[in-house]
Amino acid sequence: MAIALANGLGLAVAIYATMHVSGGHINPFVSISAALARRIRPAKAAMYVACQLAGGVLASLLLVYVTPDAAEGSLGARSLAEGVSVAMGFTVELVLAFLLVFVVFAVAMDRRAPAALAAVTGLGD
Repeated sequence: MAIALANGLGLAVAIYATMHVSGGHINPFVSISAALARRIRPAKAAMYVACQLAGGVLASLLLVYVTPDAAEGSLGARSLAEGVSVAMGFTVELVLAFLLVFVVFAVAMDRRAPAALAAVTGLGD
């Protein structure tokens, strides 16, 4: 439970920190979906996605640099993924990404949603 709460808090802080720059877009699925829904321009979405992917690569490199003595797979990803096929992992990721985008659109991007909820999620137009 503590790990989930820490991840959620970290995500909320990251969204609030980028709100004035990108409207809180820190996930490529959200940016692509916003462009497809014509909530942001495709060029802006492409820039956001490129920056999000670069940020993910830089974060991975930083993790490798900070934990050079960590054995391969000792950070939890490998042990959690044993017995999960690529198709299963992709399907779960696709379903979770859909749910994320659904919630973002329902709470933060829909003009009919209460404005107070957008502040809670940290996402704006």
